[in-house]
Amino acid sequence: MAEDDLRSDGLSLSQTEGRTPVRSLVDQHVDVERLDLDGLGKVAQRILSALHRGCCRRVGKAKVKGILEAAIKAKRLQRDELQPKVASEVAH
Repeated sequence: MAEDDLRSDGLSLSQTEGRTPVRSLVDQHVDVERLDLDGLGKVAQRILSALHRGCCRRVGKAKVKGILEAAIKAKRLQRDELQPKVASEVAH
């Protein structure tokens, strides 16, 4: 979902520090500010449209585990930086 699309819907965005243990992704986070029911509907429509166009996809638990394990192996992520419940699910 492009930031320009959300702005064209009248939504306010702000660049904020993301809460992620993957340091390279911290600066890629954007918040939608003052989100009300109307704005939430606009965001939902954008997500639905992206899904129909094949721009997004659901990722299951096994795939997420694989992504996390690959990130740990590539040293983009430290296992001990994950939430304890998540870390217990990821291979050592």
